This record gives sequence, C-alpha cells and structure tokens, in this order.
Amino acid sequence: MQGRLLNLCADRPSQSFTSRIMDMISDSSHTGKRLAPSGSSFDCFPDEVIGIILSHMPCVRDVVMASVTCHKWQEAAWNYLYRLNFIESDFVSRGTVMTRISREAIISKVVMKTKSLRELSICMYRTVSIQAVPLITWLDFTKKSLTSLTLENGIQPNLNLLDSLGGGQSKLKCFKWESPYIRTIDSIRHSFQSLVSLSLVRPSCTLSPKNLQELLCICPSLASLRLEDTHIYYQADATCQMKSCSLKALSLHGGFEGIDHVVLFMECLDLLTVEGVTFQSLKLVQERQSCLQNLTIEHANVAAWDLGESVNSLRTFNLNQGDDLAKEWPRYYQLISTVRTLQKLQLSGRMLTIHEGVNLNEIAGAFPELSQLAVNYEHAPRAFMACNSAYFKKLVILKLSANTINEPFALWIAQFLNRCASLKRLKIAGEVCEAKTRYMKSLCMFNAAIIDIMRSYPHVKVSFDFY
Repeated sequence: MQGRLLNLCADRPSQSFTSRIMDMISDSSHTGKRLAPSGSSFDCFPDEVIGIILSHMPCVRDVVMASVTCHKWQEAAWNYLYRLNFIESDFVSRGTVMTRISREAIISKVVMKTKSLRELSICMYRTVSIQAVPLITWLDFTKKSLTSLTLENGIQPNLNLLDSLGGGQSKLKCFKWESPYIRTIDSIRHSFQSLVSLSLVRPSCTLSPKNLQELLCICPSLASLRLEDTHIYYQADATCQMKSCSLKALSLHGGFEGIDHVVLFMECLDLLTVEGVTFQSLKLVQERQSCLQNLTIEHANVAAWDLGESVNSLRTFNLNQGDDLAKEWPRYYQLISTVRTLQKLQLSGRMLTIHEGVNLNEIAGAFPELSQLAVNYEHAPRAFMACNSAYFKKLVILKLSANTINEPFALWIAQFLNRCASLKRLKIAGEVCEAKTRYMKSLCMFNAAIIDIMRSYPHVKVSFDFY
C-alpha cells in the first residue's frame, strides 16, 4: 500500500505539491480507486473508528495522504474526522516553503470538507500571518461544532476573534490564542458559556484591568486562565483586581508592567502559578479557605504575599528563584511554615546549605506529611550539616540535582538516603561538562560511589537525568 501511495504522489512530477494536495482532497480525484487490497482487514472497521484513527495523526499532511488509500477512508475522513492540526511541515515540499495564499487555500479546502470538526489547531511559524477573511470563513463554518481552537499565528489585519466565536451558538471549551487583539468586550455579543480553558499569549494590544475582569464575566464556566506576556495599563492606581466564581487554575507569566498590586477574589482557586512578574503585593481572597492546593513561583519578584488562611491547605509548593533562592527562601519558608498538609516540595536554586538560608532540618520538622522532595546541591565543605538530624518519615520520591557531579555529591546522597525510611524512587540529575580527563575521573568516582551506596537500598528505584 505504501509503495502505491508513493507512486500516486509521484505520478505527475511536473505538478506542484500544492496542486497534488488539492487534487487529493477533491471529491473528483481518486474516488472509487481502492488502493488497499480487496478484503483488507481495514474494510471491517466502522467509519467512526477510521475517523478516530485519522484524528490522532500528528499533522494534516498525514490525514490527507491516508484518506486517499481508498474510497471508504476518504468518506470516513471527511464525515467523522474531529481533529485537524496544521503545522509548518504541512506546507513545505522539497525544501520549498509555500506562499501564504497556497497555505490558506489548503487550509480552506481541508476545513470546508469536514462535517463534524471539533478541534482545530493552526501552529505555523510565528512570522507567518493569516488573513482575516479566510479565517472568519473557517470559524463560521465550524462554529456550531468547534470545541477547541489553537491559533499560534497573527492575523492581518488585526481582528478581534471574540466577534466571530462568541454568541449563543458557541460550543468552544478550550481556546489558546497567541497575539490576541482585544480592544473591546461586549457582554452580549462575546458570551462564552461553555469556555473552560483560555490562554492568551503576547497580546498585540494593551489590555486594561477592566478588560481582564470583563473577560472573566463573559466566561462564567472558565476553570483555567493563562496570561503570558500580557501588557496591562492603568489610570488612577496601579492595582489589578480579578474576580471569578469558577476559576480553578490561574497562571501569570510575565508582563503586567506598571501594575504594583494584584488582588485575586477567587472562590475555588486550586492552582496558582506566578512567573517572571514584579509586584509590590499579591493578595488572594477566598471564601472557601481549603481550596488553594498548588502554588508555583518561578523567578518572580513579589515583595509582599498575602494568601490568608488559604495557604494552610497547600499540598504542592514549587519554588524556583535561581541564584536568589538562598536569599529568598527565608521569607517563603515563613509563608508556608504553618502548612502541615504539604506533600510535595520542589526547590530549585544554588547552595542548599544551612549557612545560606535553606535548613533541611526545618523542612523535615515543619512538613511531616511530605512525600515528594526535590532539592539542588552545590558542593560546599559544610553542606552535610544540613542533614544531621533531618528525618523524612513519609518521603517516597526524592529528586537530588547538582551543578557538579562528583564524589562529595554521592556522599550527600547517601546521608539523605539514611533519613528516608519509606523511600521508593530516587532521581539523580546533574550537568555533565565536556569530556576532560580530570572531570571524567570525578564522574567515574561518582558512579562507583553510587553503585556501592545503592547496594544497601535494593527497594529504591534509581533513575538518572544528566544533561
């Protein structure tokens, strides 16, 4: 079958790749030409099953090629295909990149052939823009069935997709929009009653705190919101307030320049991620105090945290402050030190020693329910002192990483293992430098030491992640 399919694609070498693809999609081409052998086991597959198989193919090129194997597969593709994923490789032939017009023609032809498309993804190079007119046509055609939309390309001219997607007929549940253009929000025309997940990445226009609140109001069922590199402007004060009764996951990644204070009124927020932002204060107000369970902070500069009683319900805390970890850890430890339910703690940074602010004795004593721990070690003569009396009774998964792989790191691992009676999995991660005789000798000594240490712990599954 594969050989015949390749011959089919090469039977007209003078014809452009775009033309061949367009012919394959057309009803008039290959109809009734059964390339698969008669009596093939695929003939017994229901059309719905074939549609599911084609929907799981990674790119549209594969879907088109597979759909022309026989008439049955062609009918199944266009009648029961529910997912299309357009990627850059779909528009490259023999090293030649298609023009914008050719790309849009292929997308139009494929999308307009489907009858029950639910998931559409367009992820070409970010330098490639999509014209507004054909995009509106695709969205209008699929509006009644589309539940998931991913658009990673800009639109020319600027277009507010809320006008095309919103309204009573919208069934959209997941929407990821890069370079969004949102000037105004209308609570009637831009209603998304079914939207559950929304991701806005690098907006092409500046938003106001009022726009963010209006966005939450038109999505009453929204459970997950991700804002990445979002530019927010302010007028009277530098405060941004967000209120939602349905939001369970909120991610703030970069942006928010000029905003000093963020106040979150969230009734059921479960996961909060703050990365690459600078605030004077961040306050969380929750009526249900036992909701917040996951908190991730990465390279964020927040002078004052006010999580109220919600912090006492934390189950997972991830902190990555790079070289500032030793300086920042004391105040973050003070933030979570009263949490007795913490089960997973991940710290990423330099010099985890008692002399630089991170005390493993305090961690073991403060979090008796801890079952997963990830810490980084950088060689220092007194690094082991942090573990002298620390016992992690319920620790099951341990990840230890280092910038330098050497024998002292192995000895530190051994002391850690002595204090983890319930440990089942150990992951060792580290950076491997270029092959030099001196460094390779240290690496060999580390390997020999680990092998000798782990003989005493046959019940512990060990994995390595060297980069």
